[in-house]
Amino acid sequence: MRSSGILAILSTALLSSAAAKDAPVVSGNPQGIEYKATLPKHPFYSDAALVGNVKGYVSAVAAPGGKGVKFTIQFENFPKKGGPFMYHIHEMPATNGNCTSTLAHLDPYHRGETPACDASKPETCQVGDLSGKYGKITSDPYLAEYFDLYTSLQPGDPAFFGNRSIVVHYANKTRLTCANFAKLPVPGNITKLAPTATKSRTATKAPVATGGAHNITGAHNATGPHHATDALTPTGVVTAPGSSTTLESFTTVPARGSVSASATSSIAPFPGAASGNKVSISLLSGVVAAMFFSL
Repeated sequence: MRSSGILAILSTALLSSAAAKDAPVVSGNPQGIEYKATLPKHPFYSDAALVGNVKGYVSAVAAPGGKGVKFTIQFENFPKKGGPFMYHIHEMPATNGNCTSTLAHLDPYHRGETPACDASKPETCQVGDLSGKYGKITSDPYLAEYFDLYTSLQPGDPAFFGNRSIVVHYANKTRLTCANFAKLPVPGNITKLAPTATKSRTATKAPVATGGAHNITGAHNATGPHHATDALTPTGVVTAPGSSTTLESFTTVPARGSVSASATSSIAPFPGAASGNKVSISLLSGVVAAMFFSL
C-alpha cells in the first residue's frame, strides 16, 4: 500500500511536469493598435492607507517586427507600507471593479506560481507574471518600459491578454487595485503640407548699346488705365548708330494689379532722326528761299 501511494505521487508529479512547458516566443503581433489598462479612482482594497487610489496605467503595443510586446508602465501614489508591490496580468477581466473576479495569473502553459519566477529565464515564468520577470515596484512613482517576447496581441493566441486585466498586489499578495485592458486605436502620422505660393517674376533688363548714344521714343497704346511702373521686356537687339538694324521691340509687362497694356519703342540711329526729318526739310527750304529773294 505504501509503495503504491508513492507511485501515485510520483505519477502526479510527472504528469504535472509533462503538462507544464516553457512559453514560446510570440511573433506576428499586429502593428497599429494599443491595449491599455488605466487604474480607477478608488482602490479595491478598502483598508488601503492612501488618499484616493494608486494612479497610472499599463500600455501595450506590438514590438518592432511584431515579435513580442512593448510594455509601458506608469504608477504612483502607493501606500507607504506593504511593498514591494507586484503586478500581474490575470486570466479574467474585473467585473464591476471586483479584483477577485480576475481569478489567477495568466498561465496558459500551466507553470504555476511555485517555485518563484526566475527573471533570468523569463520563458519559464507564468506569461502574466510581469513583475516576476521584470522587477517588483520599489519606487513611487514607478516607471518602466520593456519588451516581453511571450505575450500576444492576437485574439485566439493562448498568451493574448487584450480581454483580461492587470492587478496590483501588496507584497503579501493582497489585491490592492485592478483595471481591465481596452483596445485603443493608434493615430497615424499626419503629414501637413505648408501652402506654397507660385510667383511669376519678369526681370527687367535695360538695353545695352554697342555703339554711341541713342534715343528711345515710345508711345503706350493701352485699352485701359495702366501704371507708370510697367516694365519693358526687350524682344529685339540694340545696334550701334548707323547699323542696318535699328529697331527694337519691347513688350510691356504690367505691374501687379494693373490692366494689361502694350507698348512699342523705336530706336533711332541719331538724335531727332525719327521725329524731326520733316521739320528739318521745311526749315532748309525756307532758308534757301530767303537767300534767293535777298539776291
